[in-house]
Amino acid sequence: MTIDAATDGGSVLHRLVRGGAILSALLAVWFGSMVLAMATLDVSDKALVFGPSNRILGGHGDGLKIVSLQKNRMVVTSSIDGYVRRLYRAGAWIVLPSLNAGCLVLRG
Repeated sequence: MTIDAATDGGSVLHRLVRGGAILSALLAVWFGSMVLAMATLDVSDKALVFGPSNRILGGHGDGLKIVSLQKNRMVVTSSIDGYVRRLYRAGAWIVLPSLNAGCLVLRG
């Protein structure tokens, strides 16, 4: 009895490529959902903002408190409704929620 390549799931390379594609798709869905949630629901009052910081702050400095600032990345906090949409209008490339304890809370 022999095992046909068509019935055993394909070559190892094919399975790796398929697994990589599935992982890439899952990551894209996760990032997309985080961006969409921040843009529509303001799920967090603290945000990780990617984009030209000087341009964003120049167009939207009011109502923001800067927690961390670098050239193309900053962490800001605001209690103003719609602040994420204002960040996008000011030139932000992507805005993600920023949690106090990081992405995963592993402390007891």
